[in-house]
Amino acid sequence: MKISNVVNRPRLVVISIDEFEKIKNHDEIGMQWSLKDFKEKLQIQKSLQWIREDLLKPNREEIEAKNGKGWCVFGDGKGTAYRIQPSGARKWLEDNFNKINWD
Repeated sequence: MKISNVVNRPRLVVISIDEFEKIKNHDEIGMQWSLKDFKEKLQIQKSLQWIREDLLKPNREEIEAKNGKGWCVFGDGKGTAYRIQPSGARKWLEDNFNKINWD
């Protein structure tokens, strides 16, 4: 058996998927997303209005950042921005993906 394409990668490191996810998301620690960031970073192919009205508001009790729980500060009222914690949003969306009505 002839090996014609040998790749030399002396700096290759193998890590677990869990460790990779921690490293990948490390830059988000202490960060906040706007509603637009939430849509773009999680690649949600819906309008900002849909995200507000059909995704976030119906789940307000579960996701609202109050009393040390939740990951979303709701922008109630004109000129008040939503503030979203990336790590909480990612985990919640992953855990609840099948419960969301995407239509």
